[in-house]
Amino acid sequence: MDPPLQVYGMLLARELPQVNVPDQYLPVDINAARRYIEKAAFHGFAKAQVKMGAAYELCQLGCDFDPMLSLHYNLLAAKQGEAEAEMAISKWFLCG
Repeated sequence: MDPPLQVYGMLLARELPQVNVPDQYLPVDINAARRYIEKAAFHGFAKAQVKMGAAYELCQLGCDFDPMLSLHYNLLAAKQGEAEAEMAISKWFLCG
C-alpha cells in the first residue's frame, strides 16, 4: 500500500493514470508533488524511494539529473526488499 503523502503527490503530478481528477478540484503542481513524494521517501516508504530514484535518473518531477541521489534512494528501497530498486541499481552498474 502506498503512503498517503505519495498518493497525493502522484495525484498532483497526474501520474496515476487510473485516477482522473479535474484541474478545477486539484490543479497540477509538479513542485508540490515532488515535496510530498520526497517526504514519503524520507519517512522510509520504499515505493516513494523508488519513485524519487527514478525522478533523479530520468529528470522527472522537476528533479535535475543526479546519479548519486538516484542510487541513494534506490539503495534505501533495496534494503527493504524492493525489487524495482534492485533492478535500477543493477542498471546503473551495467550501463553507467
